[in-house]
Amino acid sequence: MEEKDYVKTVYVDGSEPDVDAVHLNNTEDGLDGLYHPEFDDSGTVEGITSFPEFLSTVVKRMNPIAFYKNFKAGMKYVLHTGSLINNGLCTETGKYAADATQLNPNIANTLAWQVAKVNSDFGDLSTDLSNVHTELNPIKSYYVNNINNNIVNKVNIVLWDTNTADSPFKAGNTTRGNGFCITYSSGEPYLCQLAMAVGDSNLYTRHRGPEGWSGWTTK
Repeated sequence: MEEKDYVKTVYVDGSEPDVDAVHLNNTEDGLDGLYHPEFDDSGTVEGITSFPEFLSTVVKRMNPIAFYKNFKAGMKYVLHTGSLINNGLCTETGKYAADATQLNPNIANTLAWQVAKVNSDFGDLSTDLSNVHTELNPIKSYYVNNINNNIVNKVNIVLWDTNTADSPFKAGNTTRGNGFCITYSSGEPYLCQLAMAVGDSNLYTRHRGPEGWSGWTTK
């Protein structure tokens, strides 16, 4: 049924109502429209893009057919219980909204709680990886300026060259200027070292105690 204004029954000569076919049909159409309303049910009405805009169309003495049409368009912008997603399994963008409890990180197993837990786990993992890096760093091979460089209570493996102080090369034990050194220190002043030079089959050892360094020994 198309929207149209209600046509009042008029009086003839100011006394009796005019009940001709036109007015009777108009009355019956109006009643039938209330019992069996036909309206544009597309859910799209120009000018209604929010629930407040729908409310602004609800005025006194409005056409009921227009109300039905506007009502369907306006209800799209109302959040219903059936449109709430609680288990985080939504796969359709823009169709569902999260229950407010899902946004509370203080409630166990909610979406926000799980996100917070993942972030915390990543933080713990980052700390663990940092600790692993710290643990492995002393045994990574890198050149040092002084062969005595070490981290206490760790096995240290370093590389030395002709510029490295206190190496077997600097001490005159070998003519080879490159090699590696394994150092372990349990704390001052105790320390022991085992070194080798590239192209040299000898082993070079020394240690340090309360009396000081022993000097490099060729084996």
